[in-house]
Amino acid sequence: MTSVSINIEIPSSFSADKVFKVFSDFDSIAPKVNPEVFKSIETTEGNGGIGTIKIFTFGDAVPFTSGKYKVDAIDASNFSYTYSFFEGDNLMGILDSITNQITIVPSADGGSIFKQTIIYNCKGNEKPSEEVLKIEKDIYEKTFKAIEAYGIAHPEISINIEIPSSFSAEKVFKVFSDFDTIAPKVNPEVFKAIETSEGNGGVGTIKIFTFGDAVPFTSGKYKVDAIDANNFSYTYSFFEGDNLMGILDSITNQITIVPSADGGSIFKQTIIYNCKGNDKPSEEVLKIEKEIYEKTFKAIEAYGVAHPENY
Repeated sequence: MTSVSINIEIPSSFSADKVFKVFSDFDSIAPKVNPEVFKSIETTEGNGGIGTIKIFTFGDAVPFTSGKYKVDAIDASNFSYTYSFFEGDNLMGILDSITNQITIVPSADGGSIFKQTIIYNCKGNEKPSEEVLKIEKDIYEKTFKAIEAYGIAHPEISINIEIPSSFSAEKVFKVFSDFDTIAPKVNPEVFKAIETSEGNGGVGTIKIFTFGDAVPFTSGKYKVDAIDANNFSYTYSFFEGDNLMGILDSITNQITIVPSADGGSIFKQTIIYNCKGNDKPSEEVLKIEKEIYEKTFKAIEAYGVAHPENY
């Protein structure tokens, strides 16, 4: 099979972690910042993980109407993402597929380099014209810069929680896998109920928190972004609800259980508040939220101690 490729490299002042995080929201951000190219991006099958099928509907600035692609690989630890178009008029009748390989490489100054290789896998000897390749390269470079600008215009603040535990990392992760049922039992004044509205608990699952009387919010809807049982990590993001306070695009919770030398572990949680504009949650709100999650962790740990038959 004949193939041709183009390479894109763009330095960023953002860390690799932050660039990867911003690009994880590509589906929602790209149509906002570059609608003349990306009219919409919709998931038709899957939950966002490997094998997920999505459809790009292109805007008026490109000579194609749509393209369907599959997510081939995601490696959050190495900030890489690969997907392949396999159907659509963007294949121009001469391509079997178009593979996009994206990697964010950390740089010595604390920033990063965005690297994208686009591989055009041809059916025969006919290849995309140099003009088409130039247009596509320009589109992706413009889109990256627009998404980076979006990240700058939507600042984030965060709080960090670290709590040592006598439990092993494996046991803490197992107990926290039952968070939905345990939290309303041990801290009902905060977590009145947690219900799954879509999915089976894996990546892409949608859940609804109904809060209790101890917090000034009624509910929040979140999506499971990542689960890595081997490394005891779990990430989810609130994207809807009055807990966003009208000033946030989302709230991302990154949880990792780190084994410690004494056989116990350290529970680590980073809560990232992704702001719509310059308004940020008050210090009082951040303090309350940190105390809530610390209290909840200790209560869930105590529940695990009291129910050794389950854990």
